[in-house]
Amino acid sequence: MTESVGKAKPRRKFILWFAVAGIAAYPVLMLVGYCLDRIWTPDVFSPFYNLLMIFSFLLSPGATLMMDAEHWPDILAAIPFVTVVNALWYAFVGASVWRVREFLRSRASS
Repeated sequence: MTESVGKAKPRRKFILWFAVAGIAAYPVLMLVGYCLDRIWTPDVFSPFYNLLMIFSFLLSPGATLMMDAEHWPDILAAIPFVTVVNALWYAFVGASVWRVREFLRSRASS
């Protein structure tokens, strides 16, 4: 019993770090998009643009909530929801990474 409790703390810490990264992901993605918009405008019909959009939605699934936000009050009201969705997504990814890691460790030891 104490062994499982001892393993739970690093797992919680690992998942918490993923959630914190999820909270920071959307503001970083907005900043990068804003900076790149000044330098480079992609062709909307190119395959590279489609891959870029798929990557950005995997990186920040909460971005779909921001698609309808056009004005500053809408954007500011949507940001808390986006950060929560991203934190949950990154926590889920972190838990999945932890499970895969444990599975691979158990396979390697046997």
